[in-house]
Amino acid sequence: MWTEILPFLLAGLVGFRHAFETDHLVAVSNIVTKRNSIVLAMKDGTFWGLGHSTSILIVGIIMLLLRYEIPETYFQTMEGAVGVMIIILGIFRLWQYFKQNPISIHAHTHSHDATTHTHLHIHAGAPGKHTHKHLHKVSFGVGIIHGLAGSGVLIAAAMAAMKTIGTSILFLIVFSIGCIAGMMTAAGLFGMPFSKKLQSFARVQQVLVIVSCLICIILGYKIIVKNWFN
Repeated sequence: MWTEILPFLLAGLVGFRHAFETDHLVAVSNIVTKRNSIVLAMKDGTFWGLGHSTSILIVGIIMLLLRYEIPETYFQTMEGAVGVMIIILGIFRLWQYFKQNPISIHAHTHSHDATTHTHLHIHAGAPGKHTHKHLHKVSFGVGIIHGLAGSGVLIAAAMAAMKTIGTSILFLIVFSIGCIAGMMTAAGLFGMPFSKKLQSFARVQQVLVIVSCLICIILGYKIIVKNWFN
């Protein structure tokens, strides 16, 4: 009995671990910087997992049922597309952040000991009230792209581990459930610094947003070069 159950338990664990791959975390962490609720951040992670699962299952069913082998070049092209997507996420988030938190530059002049001093202050303005109604859709779409890029290896692993088409598909479903749980957990952790309870750490939040965007741009560039120009 355990020999039959063990592969599926491992599939769930591998799926959970799969959610923590660098490009996945970078994309989702950038999305949840827009949230002020851990619950909403976890929902974003869940929708990412659902999108990821959707593309994996669709590609898996095509390959398993129709016995159609998708060329490796396709997955490499999609990996490059992931890089483009991550760069877009980073640039758009930076633009959106500074639009909502405009840079303010002003000078303060004061005198003491018969000497006048002028100090230049540069800071982002206070965040305005805004909502992000479509982030779940964005997370779902990002998950789909990630799933399309990485589905080839996963489906090959399912085919190697399982004896029949039905068990292979079940393997992918269990893997996907683990992946959803993993990203939900990761998104919740990344969303913690931006929760309402930590609004007093506004400067830290500002730094985290900017750093997240820069990491998106740098990692995206590396992914594009690796998959499209090597």
